[in-house]
Amino acid sequence: MFPSWKQRMAPMITGAILASTYGLKPKLSSMMIGIGIPLSFLTLAFWYWILSLL
Repeated sequence: MFPSWKQRMAPMITGAILASTYGLKPKLSSMMIGIGIPLSFLTLAFWYWILSLL
């Protein structure tokens, strides 16, 4: 069974929270979340399409 996309998203969000908390480029970590989550929806749709062809 394939793991859901939510399970893989948690480390990215946790890492961004820790980076912002400790002042490690908080703008960059926020931008990673802002770009990464919408991008994950696009790749999820792409992989769903690819796997439905099999």
